[in-house]
Amino acid sequence: TLLLHPCWSNGLSWLQSFEQLPEIYFLEASVIYERVVGKKCQEYAGTLQGLAQVYQKSSQYDQAEASFFEAGKIWLEVFGNTHPYYLDHLDKLAEFYCESGHCQKAEPIHLKINNIRQINLLNNTAFLSEQEIMQEEKLNRKINDKFIAFAASRAPDSPEFSAALWDNALFYKGMLLENALAFRNAVSHSQDSGLVEKKLNWQHFQRLLAAERGEPLAMQNNIQELEEQAIALEKELIRAVPGFRETLKRFSWKEIQACLGSHDAAIEFIVYRDSAAAGEKYAALLLRPDDTHPVFVPLCEEKQLSRLVQRAGRKDQEFYWAMYRPGQNGAASLYDLLWKPLESLLPAGGKIYYSPTGLLHRLNPDAMQFKKNTPLLKPYHLIRLGSTRQLCQMPEEKKAHREVVLMGGVQYEPDERTIPSSARIEDHTFGTNGRGLFSYTDSTLRGGNWSYLPFTQQEVDTVWHQLQQHGFEVRAYTGNAATEEAFRQTGRNSGLPSPKIIHLATHGYFFPDIKTTNPVRNDASTIFKISDHPLIRSGLILAGGNHAWLTGKPLRENMEDGILTAYEISQMDLSDTELVVLSACETGLGDVAGNEGVYGLQRAFKLAGVRYLIMSLWKVDDRATMELMSSFYTNWLQKKMDIPTAFRTAQLELLAKDPNPFFWAGFVLME
Repeated sequence: TLLLHPCWSNGLSWLQSFEQLPEIYFLEASVIYERVVGKKCQEYAGTLQGLAQVYQKSSQYDQAEASFFEAGKIWLEVFGNTHPYYLDHLDKLAEFYCESGHCQKAEPIHLKINNIRQINLLNNTAFLSEQEIMQEEKLNRKINDKFIAFAASRAPDSPEFSAALWDNALFYKGMLLENALAFRNAVSHSQDSGLVEKKLNWQHFQRLLAAERGEPLAMQNNIQELEEQAIALEKELIRAVPGFRETLKRFSWKEIQACLGSHDAAIEFIVYRDSAAAGEKYAALLLRPDDTHPVFVPLCEEKQLSRLVQRAGRKDQEFYWAMYRPGQNGAASLYDLLWKPLESLLPAGGKIYYSPTGLLHRLNPDAMQFKKNTPLLKPYHLIRLGSTRQLCQMPEEKKAHREVVLMGGVQYEPDERTIPSSARIEDHTFGTNGRGLFSYTDSTLRGGNWSYLPFTQQEVDTVWHQLQQHGFEVRAYTGNAATEEAFRQTGRNSGLPSPKIIHLATHGYFFPDIKTTNPVRNDASTIFKISDHPLIRSGLILAGGNHAWLTGKPLRENMEDGILTAYEISQMDLSDTELVVLSACETGLGDVAGNEGVYGLQRAFKLAGVRYLIMSLWKVDDRATMELMSSFYTNWLQKKMDIPTAFRTAQLELLAKDPNPFFWAGFVLME
């Protein structure tokens, strides 16, 4: 009676987790299920799988394998080869083979699981919202991490697994970003009037969400309701966009290889958890034109990198000089850990495309010195990508137009003539040595005002003259005119093409996720520090931003507040923009979110449709920034170099003046 009772059936999966249960329980349950409901059911298969795990625990491996096989046949026949029950069965079977000393039998199973998961996730993108896909990816992340760890243990001796690791990186790196861009592109090219109306409604809710998330916590209303409405509209759009599903695909390493020049190479960096090392490890997957398969190159443990990037109270110039220099007294340097294992395998004379991961998002490989005062920038032409998948995705030609928007010399204090004395803000300015902003490492919870950046006015003037001389139509916004309203008018939502170039010389901010419910300060800037949305915790400060930073309100009603969050930028349409230059501090920073890379300004501008992005990794010296930007534009416009070559050449020119990477390596170019 007990075994036939529904409570026994419902509790069976829970009981299976207790591996000390006697096999008699599972044997009796299997007999009863077979008699009452037959063998082809979830309960019977689950009982067999529980029995297999009992046999596994007691080292009765032959009996365990037989039970696993019988359970697997039922899962496959009843639910199909893409069902979560069948995937869970395969996962447990692979674990069993490794535990029983037959890891080679687990190899095809791991490859099968990885393939099925990718197919499932790809199919789901055709009807799930971005938020729902993100949740599903999170739920399956442990299984993916397990596959990467297993594949990494096999890759040095197995071409099949090194290829699978590369294809896995191609699929998961930036998957949500890729999906969002494909979706927005498909919607924007549709001529269906009903679809256009749905798009406008969806954008309306996104703008409402952006505004609501920028409010102080006590003033936020209806966020959950707005999110639900936005998700519902997004799913309607996904279903309504013709051909959207066909635009999504999986790439293979062979397609990447076919896009390489004869002397080029591509590198996918990966990070994985190695139980033997009790922590995460880094490795590189290298691909050259004549390789028969990607080459797996083990690199280092994450704790080794972490030791090298600890500031330990050192000043900026000293810190970056020490971090990137060659090894001292036998100690390993960044070069020793990340590049030396690859060096003998790299071809000479070509471009090296690389896609970072983990801590590497916060580093500039160009600055790693392999000998005194000689960084990798000199012998190598490194090109940073979000994923090497981009080599096979030719970007659309940007519209042939000559509009440019420049912003700099921004007045962060509201105009005193338009603000009553009772509303004036006390002056607690940040330091003015370099571009003072919240540092990722040591000042994430300071209060105060944003200070004027004198060199940014000179920078804008210099760039303005350079661009005008080459026939560009330049709109320069400085002082109190460099407003958030002016920036918003640059998007295609205004009815005009977005500018070819956008150059922003101003303060940027980024706050890491501090997971706190007890903010240190009770001012408006708290929302930017503790928001659970990473694109709110990153942004740019424009004219008059000091008022809203401390009060939470714009200077006047019905005007923007001067704090341009990454979330707000991500809702814009800048698809005609070829280049955005973020001449501000730490604009390349953000939360590193697993396979999706950095959630911050760089992601926001990519979502908006920009092709090239120049951004910074640390507080950059004002004068060096001005020189770098001037040299870059000269190389690009006057000397007719392409953007990556013009940027690299500008860095080489600054390097010749001062080898300290603090002055020349703070900016990186992302394509």
